[in-house]
Amino acid sequence: MTMKPSILVVEDDEVMRTTCVRLFDKAGYSVASVSDGEAAIGWLREQGEDCVVLTDVRMPGMDGMALLEAIRSGWPGTEVIVMTGFGTIDNAVQAMKQGAADYVTKPFNKDELLLAVERVARMRGLRTRVDTLQQGMESRYRFDSFIAGAESMQSVLEGMIAASRSKASLLITGESGTGKDVVARSVHFAGPRAESSFVPVNCASLPAELIESELFGALRGAYTGATEARQGLIRRADGGTLMLDEVTEMPVGVQAKLLRVLQEKRVRPVGATDEVEVDFRLITATNRDLGEALENGALREDLYYRISVLQIHLPPLRERCEDILPLFRHFLDTAASEGEMLEGIEPDAADLILAHDWPGNVRELANLAERCVAMGVERTISVNDIRRHLTGRPRRRVASEIAADMTAAGSSPSLAGAEEAAIRRALRESGNNKSEAARRLGIARKTLYEKMRRYGIER
Repeated sequence: MTMKPSILVVEDDEVMRTTCVRLFDKAGYSVASVSDGEAAIGWLREQGEDCVVLTDVRMPGMDGMALLEAIRSGWPGTEVIVMTGFGTIDNAVQAMKQGAADYVTKPFNKDELLLAVERVARMRGLRTRVDTLQQGMESRYRFDSFIAGAESMQSVLEGMIAASRSKASLLITGESGTGKDVVARSVHFAGPRAESSFVPVNCASLPAELIESELFGALRGAYTGATEARQGLIRRADGGTLMLDEVTEMPVGVQAKLLRVLQEKRVRPVGATDEVEVDFRLITATNRDLGEALENGALREDLYYRISVLQIHLPPLRERCEDILPLFRHFLDTAASEGEMLEGIEPDAADLILAHDWPGNVRELANLAERCVAMGVERTISVNDIRRHLTGRPRRRVASEIAADMTAAGSSPSLAGAEEAAIRRALRESGNNKSEAARRLGIARKTLYEKMRRYGIER
């Protein structure tokens, strides 16, 4: 339901002013009234709140049009409905051009006036919800909200910052589930087109026979089954950002047409003879190997050069060991209801999380957190919770497991010695690459450094 706004009636005719006040009061509105424009400005300054102003056009001193102009500049959240008693449309048209939300002509009936106010109230409610959603999206996709402690993510953040300041096309690569959509949205909301639309398109989900009309639009009757005209996703993204996910799944013929749109900044709907100018920022993404896609013809080379002016590669989660637990805690907090925030993760549970290979990447990690919360875990995540909800995919063996095996086989006199041997072997086999060694051991790089320091292993 739309919340009823406060109403200020500005009318120099006392009878009309009293009639309006009684009408709105009876309808359940909070209503005040003044007799001229100057008094209305004083009331707004004193109240300092957004409301709906119902004002007559012709009044002594500051008339309704001057009041409208003052409100639009000083109280942009306040809507104005103009009353005109001259029976001409010119006053109403001029008022609408200057920013009035609606108008009524005198004489009017009560239902007409109430309907106008209700219409403006609904419009205010919709605008408030849109603003709230927009603020939530911008907050969610702020760069400083990114969890990116791993060294491999620093170049990603640098690339995102550079991309947000540029108009150039951006290509995002990485395995499925690494967060390409999140990066694309973050770049959009941090850039100059943040107030305009972000239009995501998964090329793999669109049928080959419909993808052209979905992207470029189509006239009614342009093809069998075209019972109505389609605007097209490219035109919907005009002024904003178009994200084409899995761009290598787009038919080659459609790729050629997309290339022309990017070159000419014009789009021709299917069945049309005229072109329409468009202005959008293009972001593409793929989880396929680009070299392979170019070699086998899945991606046109000329289109590749057009869409990859800027590139960002997202590393898989298994190469971001430092981020796994912070991300998991973040997803737990997001999934938990207010007042049910989880206190922490048991060490054994954390070890099990770090040991997993995460073939589904960040998406799989988020799914695990949501599943734990949905199934009603206790305030602390235990190792049994993780075992219960973690899918049965292969996982890496943590250093302690490797060490235990070596101890059982008599390769080391103690568990600590076995762990040291496992670390030295991982470093040797990885060419002393700390990130790779940590990945093989199933521990965070920070943990690896701590253990190296403990065992006197040179960095």
